Amino acid sequence: MRKSIGLPSKFRAAAFGALVALVPGLSACETLGLVPVPFIPENTPENLTVDPYIWAGAQETLNFLPIASADPVAGRIETGWGEVAAGSGEQVRVIVQIYPGLVSASSVAVSVYRRVNGVDAGVNPETAATVQQAILLRARQIKTALDEEMY
Repeated sequence: MRKSIGLPSKFRAAAFGALVALVPGLSACETLGLVPVPFIPENTPENLTVDPYIWAGAQETLNFLPIASADPVAGRIETGWGEVAAGSGEQVRVIVQIYPGLVSASSVAVSVYRRVNGVDAGVNPETAATVQQAILLRARQIKTALDEEMY
């Protein structure tokens, strides 16, 4: 007959926590019902209310433009006017609105404005969709890279 030792639940929880911390890969073991804690990109604002990967992806995608404002609570990033190519006289401005949710096309709205020699000019309708896809792609790349670091 096997005799079990009655251990306080606090001790069992602490022992299990120590085991998870000491055994690499155990924290990701689905058979134990554990959900791994995702890494969060560096420089993520504490008051961010949207997906941190999309936030980081948007900032990295638009890093060639000056950031006029970035509101992590509203999930909105607005750039200032920036030159597309040196000396071309063509400038663009981008506004990104990030909505709460997973990394998907419905999580990001992009508006692109263009001017040439200081005069408003038309924008190809596909440009906003291209920027949106670039943001989502970068967000997925960041998430994948951080997940790989974790394991």
